Amino acid sequence: MYFDWNFGSLTDMTPAEPNEPHSAPTLSAVARLAGVSSITVSRVVRLPNLVAPETRGRVEAAMRELGYVPNQVAGSLASARTSSVGVLVPTIANSIFADTVQGLSDELEPLGYAVILAQSRYDAAREDHMLAALLSRRPEAIIMVGSPATEDGARLLRRAGIPVAETWDLPAAPIDAVAGFDNYQAGVAVARHLVAQGRRELAFIGGDDPRATRRWNGFKDTALELGAKIPRRLILERNASGSVAALANLPGVDAVFAANDAHAIGSCPACAPPDCSASAPPRSSRSPSLALAIWKWAG
Repeated sequence: MYFDWNFGSLTDMTPAEPNEPHSAPTLSAVARLAGVSSITVSRVVRLPNLVAPETRGRVEAAMRELGYVPNQVAGSLASARTSSVGVLVPTIANSIFADTVQGLSDELEPLGYAVILAQSRYDAAREDHMLAALLSRRPEAIIMVGSPATEDGARLLRRAGIPVAETWDLPAAPIDAVAGFDNYQAGVAVARHLVAQGRRELAFIGGDDPRATRRWNGFKDTALELGAKIPRRLILERNASGSVAALANLPGVDAVFAANDAHAIGSCPACAPPDCSASAPPRSSRSPSLALAIWKWAG
């Protein structure tokens, strides 16, 4: 799927929430909400250990509520224009996300934008921290895999006053722009295909992150609707290599839905024939314990 997005006019895009402010919250707004002076807020930002814990707590709460992020470039760039785009991915250990970063770099760098990369490692608290770190560098847009894991993260993005793109998913209430697909319907499509091939003993191999879980739900729900048995679900640790999938023990299974390339390739040694095609019959000389029909869906 290809999206022709003109990043040359990033500032022309507006957030999707009409009631949200179009400018980033200011230090003085934080001071008013916390009931302290602007100097105190500045001190919390620069020298938090010099501020009384109770006061610091009020200021930090006000910053979270307003979505305020200190501007680290304002002192050196009068215009606060950085010609940079922040990109937040779960991990670059997985090649599918590395490919995403590479593709963004290939498109943005010729337009004069530098990519600032951060990883959430599938951790909600770390994701919020990384979003704040990216925004503190005043990028001209944020692109992230999936949607914010917390309301604090979503608030930061809505109030940043810059374009935001959520990718690899179709959120019900997007912050701004979206370039993705419906993960639930992806699972539906795979289940329909496998059941149409006569498969009834299905399994899903993948993680338990929100996108993988939506794929699993679509896969499971559709398999049951079409008369197949409830699929088995093998949850692998995040960043698990394909070799882990190769060790899967799924006796009686005749079709596997693998959540990404690595898991699909790892499953192939245990299936027969070795091409792992979606319509191949079982070969009695090989172990029948794993799927004979492997579909993969990146992400």
